[in-house]
Amino acid sequence: MDRYPLTRVLGPGTRRIGAETVDVPEEIPAHAHDYVELALVVDGRGTHVSRSGSDSASAGSVFLIRPGSWHAFEPHERMTVVNVYFDERVLFEFLPWVMSDARMSKEVMSAGTSSWVAPSSEFGDAVAWATELAERGEAPLMVSVGLLTCIMALLTDFGSPSRVEPLASTAGDAAWGAVARIKADPTAKWSVGTLSALANLSPSHFSRVFRTEVGTSPARFVAQARLEHAALLLVSTDLPIAHVGEQSGFWDANYFARAFRAEYGVSPVEYRSGFRLADSTGAPTT
Repeated sequence: MDRYPLTRVLGPGTRRIGAETVDVPEEIPAHAHDYVELALVVDGRGTHVSRSGSDSASAGSVFLIRPGSWHAFEPHERMTVVNVYFDERVLFEFLPWVMSDARMSKEVMSAGTSSWVAPSSEFGDAVAWATELAERGEAPLMVSVGLLTCIMALLTDFGSPSRVEPLASTAGDAAWGAVARIKADPTAKWSVGTLSALANLSPSHFSRVFRTEVGTSPARFVAQARLEHAALLLVSTDLPIAHVGEQSGFWDANYFARAFRAEYGVSPVEYRSGFRLADSTGAPTT
C-alpha cells in the first residue's frame, strides 16, 4: 500500500496547508499518508472504504483521515471531491481550541478516520472555504490558517460522526495523543510516568518519542500549556493572580510569577493590565 507524503499533494517546499478539487472517475486504491486529509464530497456517488468498514459517499459526505490511516474511494458514478490537506502539527500550533474542546479532540484527534453527513448549509460553507483555500495556492501561512480555522469550526456544526474508527497505535501517535490529553486538561498532575503509562511506553522511550515528534520535552510542554491557560484566565476573568495560578496548575504563587515572566517577559499583573489598557484605548500598549 502506498503512503503519500504532504509534498506529493502540496508540492516541494514548506507549504503546510492546501486544498484541491479532485475528479474521481474511477477507483482510488487504498493508500495512507503522513498528513491529515479532510474530504468533502461535492457530487457523484460511491463508497468510501477504511480500516473500519465502508460508508456511502455522496454530496454532503465528509471524511477526515488522520496520518497513518488508510482509505480508498470506489465511485459508482463520477464523483467530485474537494480535499483539504494539512500537517497535523498545524492543529497544535495554530488551532489549540480543537484540543481543548472535548468532543472535537475525541472525534478529530483520537480517531483514525471519522465520517459525517453534513447539513447542507454548513456543508456549502465548508466547500466554499476549502475552494478558496485551493484557489489561493501559495497564500501566506496565516491566510491558510484562517481558512482552515473556518473549515474546522464548521465541523462542530456537523454533529457527531456517523463512524469513528479507532486510531491505530504507533509511537508517534502516542506522543500526539499525550499532547491532546495535556491540552484538554493542562491543570491535571501530568508527569512523564503518567503520560508514558497511558501510552504503554517506558518513560525513557516516551520522552524520546515525544521530543522527536513535538520538539520539546513533556515537562516543558505541560508548563507551556499551563501558562497559556493562565494567560487566558488573566485576560478573560477577574480572578486574583494566586487563583489564576492555582487554576492553571501552579500551586506556588512565587513559582507561577517567575515562570510566567520567563515565558511572557512581564509579570501576570502587568500582562493583565496591558490587555485592559489596550481594550480601553483601542490601541496596544507597546
